[in-house]
Amino acid sequence: MGISLLACIPLWSGTVAYVVRQLSHAAINPPDWWKYYQRYLFGSDANFLDVIGSPDSRIGELANAWFSLPVESALAGLGLYAVLPSAGWPAAVAVAWKLLLYGFLFVLLRGIARTAWTIWRAEPDGSVARLLAGSLAGCLMPIAILAAGHGWAAGKGLAMATPMLFTLVIAPLARLVPLAANRWNPGAVAAVVVVVAVHLGLGMLRPLLVMQAVGASLPGLPTAAAQVNAQKATSLDWDYNRLSADIRSCNALVIDVANPMMHNLLRRLAAELRVPWAAPRIMSGPATAGRPYFPEGFEKFDCLVASGRLTANPGQRLISVAADRSSREFMDGQRNELEVGTEAPPGIATHGLFGREITPGGALQWASPSARLEIPNKPVMPARALKLELWPMPISGNEFLVKINGREIYKGVVPAGPLSFPLDQFAGDETLVVELDTNAVTHFPGDPRDLGFAIRELSVRR
Repeated sequence: MGISLLACIPLWSGTVAYVVRQLSHAAINPPDWWKYYQRYLFGSDANFLDVIGSPDSRIGELANAWFSLPVESALAGLGLYAVLPSAGWPAAVAVAWKLLLYGFLFVLLRGIARTAWTIWRAEPDGSVARLLAGSLAGCLMPIAILAAGHGWAAGKGLAMATPMLFTLVIAPLARLVPLAANRWNPGAVAAVVVVVAVHLGLGMLRPLLVMQAVGASLPGLPTAAAQVNAQKATSLDWDYNRLSADIRSCNALVIDVANPMMHNLLRRLAAELRVPWAAPRIMSGPATAGRPYFPEGFEKFDCLVASGRLTANPGQRLISVAADRSSREFMDGQRNELEVGTEAPPGIATHGLFGREITPGGALQWASPSARLEIPNKPVMPARALKLELWPMPISGNEFLVKINGREIYKGVVPAGPLSFPLDQFAGDETLVVELDTNAVTHFPGDPRDLGFAIRELSVRR
């Protein structure tokens, strides 16, 4: 270690000084990342720490939080998060299970304490006693850091102290000295449950849990399938072979993709294929704004890679990485109808829409009292009609207005049935700006949104 520190001296600012700067910054401005990364330590069905700290919490919520937080935090710290009750459990079953977990935790901690006390009494200066004492001090340190208000550092400390925690947990199994004359050792049984039945069992199951097909069929066990799908952004096309073939045919390309994972993949593909690239912003993470990278001559790059565009700049060929190709197929004449009211196809700019919702009667999308959609239109194969249908919802507005490219094409009562509008007068326009307005805001109990009307269908057709 001393030799390593001496080797750091020539690069002091980037080694030891860097660590000092990191620690100093974290001490002055404690980061709140622990609320995400260490969230599992404060409850499985609710964040009990927030419940306790909130002045709006009711008596029943506070009682449940104070009862649940100690056992759930302790077991989650031991790696037993998977055995904690979830929000879907009946209250009586959850309370009974937590009482059982309290008993299990008591037996485990009592076994660790008896083992440590017996070893320290028998040989207080021995290596085993020093190992247990160091492990205990290492595990208490994250608690002290947390008490000082540094949640992120405490969570990191717990991760670093895990080997020491494991040493304490298996202490009742070591049997380095006789614990009692009888053979029955509840602490050792609890340690076996922790190490073998839970950690080893979940470790063996992990290859199955990360598989979507199997993981989804194992209720109650942690599976990574949903998280992996969310990270990969299923709205994007991750076909490596197709992207390679498209990029290989380019002399140079501009990468205009907001997803940092896809952005990184495209950059790596371009580097492997020796294709020059440029980007309006280089994405290094989901929270970074990115910085532009425009090498000399980028104006003449012949390809544009994008996920939310339907057309490229003049002189460029568009390579779309959007999984949904409906809008592109409509523009190219491969389909004669495009739904934009209850779907979100790439290339359709919207304002005042709240997102698709699934109901027993079908899909709908609520809009604010004033909504706007910009639909690309190809003069060679223009859209010929616009169809609009609203859900018969109780709304406050009694007037409705439809404009296309600033021209009023409907004004009257809120339509109770489907409407169809010809678009021949807009055949030469490259964009159809559709504006929908009603004259009042609607509020429903428990819904903070300012609602105007619910779209059942809004589509353009040839």
